[in-house]
Amino acid sequence: MKRGNVCLFAAGLWTALLFNMPGEGNAQQKMPPQDFFEFSTSYFDEGEDHVAIYIGGFRKKEFLYGYHDAWGTYVTEYKETKIDRSDEIWKYNFRTQEWVQLKPYDSSWLKVPPMAGHQALQNKREGYIYCFGGRSANGDSAVYMLNMQKQEWRQLAFHKFYDKEKIAAAAHFTPFSEGGKQFTGRAVFHGGVDNNGSVSSMLYQADFNGEEIRFTEKQTPRALYGHSAIYDPGADTWHFWGGQNEGGINYENYQYNPKSGFGWGPPVQGPFVMPRASAATLLDGSTLYAWGGKGYTFLRKGGAAVGEEIRDDLISITARDGQLYSRIVATGLPPASQASLSMEIVDGDTLFYLFGGISTIWSSGDTSVNNTGYRYSLTQKSVQQFDTTTAQWGRLQTSVEAERFPVSPELRLEVPVWPNPAGRTVSFALAGGSAIRSVKLYNQLGQLVLQIHHPREQRLDLSRCPAGLYFLRVDTESRPYFAKIVKK
Repeated sequence: MKRGNVCLFAAGLWTALLFNMPGEGNAQQKMPPQDFFEFSTSYFDEGEDHVAIYIGGFRKKEFLYGYHDAWGTYVTEYKETKIDRSDEIWKYNFRTQEWVQLKPYDSSWLKVPPMAGHQALQNKREGYIYCFGGRSANGDSAVYMLNMQKQEWRQLAFHKFYDKEKIAAAAHFTPFSEGGKQFTGRAVFHGGVDNNGSVSSMLYQADFNGEEIRFTEKQTPRALYGHSAIYDPGADTWHFWGGQNEGGINYENYQYNPKSGFGWGPPVQGPFVMPRASAATLLDGSTLYAWGGKGYTFLRKGGAAVGEEIRDDLISITARDGQLYSRIVATGLPPASQASLSMEIVDGDTLFYLFGGISTIWSSGDTSVNNTGYRYSLTQKSVQQFDTTTAQWGRLQTSVEAERFPVSPELRLEVPVWPNPAGRTVSFALAGGSAIRSVKLYNQLGQLVLQIHHPREQRLDLSRCPAGLYFLRVDTESRPYFAKIVKK
């Protein structure tokens, strides 16, 4: 067995020991964690299972304030939304479709601080995860490392970009020597935005040597955030694509080479892919996959801009020998930004998974957080939505029978809606005056096109929805209710 294979085997073995340790407190469930965005994602193999680890993130919490009237009905006077950093760690098993919360229920994770918008870099050879940057609690400037062999998190080093989120980062963990010293890998970080909205133009090079990190900082002429980095091993170069600055979406490509420095990057060859910021991204070797992200246009209602566009496509950009090559993987997907993207290959089919993130950003500053999951099949070119009713993935579909709900067949349609067929608006009602937690509207493909938390009125604006068949889901404290709507 070659040394590299020994390292990979040891990393996988320690991963299995760490994440399969028996623990009375591990919270296991079939539902994705709710109201999260800007969390980091890492991937491991546990025996024959492929699992993802989600660390930290921002969590959106809504608090309702009101009173009970004379009939015992709770009357909401106002709603307060709070967003805070999380210290939770979740594991998702792609085969069993189970979620397990590892922190704070597992005592081995107690040293993990709250963090969000950070970068998690994974050294599979040595079995480490390094967490950099983001919004940490109390100005924490430490780099945190998960050491699988010792089964612990610890402070590893200190860095200057601890208060930045939406940083572009990529790493290679191939041993190399430089200046008479041996290193296990190198990472490059560029840009980012702090809590005051200041955009950074700094570039940081991090060289790893076991549990030590050597930082080199460089000033660049371009300030960006929400962009993506791709490492090109053939040219030993980091490419930067997309993102935004104070002027809007960035359309230029940049690159960094440790010897020649920072400068203009090559044009992307292949079909035109629209640059975007804060997409759900996945690095697979030297290929970047990006689902959604903030676009350059605005959502409009009538003639007024009411929010920012969230893109609904999946694209890839591959860096090879100093050049960039694009591909449009899919279009017409559920819109997402600041979400988690992962991938697995099952029986020759490539499956992309999307969890969490933001689906809408309104001009008022409010956001709609995606609380479901989507899975795109590259072979069948279709989307599955995670059905929160049956706690499993729905069937792959491109159409749906008129009397059935697209992701959970055989459900009763029992919510009165009018007028139906509907024009610009449609109203609905629940028997018994049940308190509504959320309202969701799906198209025929089972894609979520509209979501409202704690609606103030039982009426939907369909003016931006094209004509066709839709399904309404109304979630209450006790159970969901469904209805079918035809838009004229």
